[in-house]
Amino acid sequence: MVSAGGVALIIVGLLVLIFGFMIFGWALSLPTLFAGQYLIFGGLIVAAGIVLIVLGARTRGKNKEKPVPLSTCNNCGTRNPVTSEFCGKCGIKNA
Repeated sequence: MVSAGGVALIIVGLLVLIFGFMIFGWALSLPTLFAGQYLIFGGLIVAAGIVLIVLGARTRGKNKEKPVPLSTCNNCGTRNPVTSEFCGKCGIKNA
């Protein structure tokens, strides 16, 4: 699930993307002398919008899983989950 910050990044990315396409379209109507600069500028803004959308989609909410309680092996001192029947290191049966 995407976090609230991720949704905000996606929205900002979409707005930046729209702005970039507007500059790109506007540059196509300019004389050739000036169009190249604005085409590059519009393309960079479109790329920034895409990056923001991807970053927003990759953010995740906080992990809701609870940590597993651990116990210590009496033989070797290794920390094992309370639910394990045997020690993960030495193999002795947990008490």
